[in-house]
Amino acid sequence: MISKQFYLQLIGRVVVLTISAVILAFCSLSKYAYLALPIGLFIIIQMLSFIAYFNRTNRKIAYLFQSVKNEDFTFQ
Repeated sequence: MISKQFYLQLIGRVVVLTISAVILAFCSLSKYAYLALPIGLFIIIQMLSFIAYFNRTNRKIAYLFQSVKNEDFTFQ
């Protein structure tokens, strides 16, 4: 179940990031160029959130492996 949740979050984040990039390209090439800066900042925030999400997931996996290595099975 956690794997399914991870993949759904991953797909959702990639889809939102892709849509934002397409909107940025459209705004940059049309008369809405003044919207390019806020959308670009939004994309940067999305990327930082994406990186933080993966780091959090990697820390959880590392904690799991460390617990198994130390034979500590009290984690949740």
